[in-house]
Amino acid sequence: MNPYVLRQAEPRDVPAITGLIRELAEFEQLSHLAVLSADKLHPHLFGPKPVVEALVGELGDEVIAFALFFTNFSTFLAKPGLYLEDLYVQPAHRGERWGPGREQRAHGRLSRRARLHRCNVRLRRQNGRGVA
Repeated sequence: MNPYVLRQAEPRDVPAITGLIRELAEFEQLSHLAVLSADKLHPHLFGPKPVVEALVGELGDEVIAFALFFTNFSTFLAKPGLYLEDLYVQPAHRGERWGPGREQRAHGRLSRRARLHRCNVRLRRQNGRGVA
């Protein structure tokens, strides 16, 4: 049985997501720009008008990864899409195969649920392992 769980984020995950965002900022050498807090992030994920969604990856009771995304829109096609803002896995858990196609299945579920047309992702050249 695979010990990793990928699920939709819940309000209780906001402090863990905030911590992972800080780790991501450190990894990208951008800590000086990370001025977020759990209190600032929470309304954007779970307030009356959320503007972003998240998935979290768990190992046991610990959140070790997150993906933050939001809906965009194609004006020419009049169809919604998905923009993946950030995907971060703690270094100790990178390359540990979360299970065949787990991420693709999660993305497929999200895309079908929202009837999305496309998914936009930008990768940094420095993230060679993530690109592969």
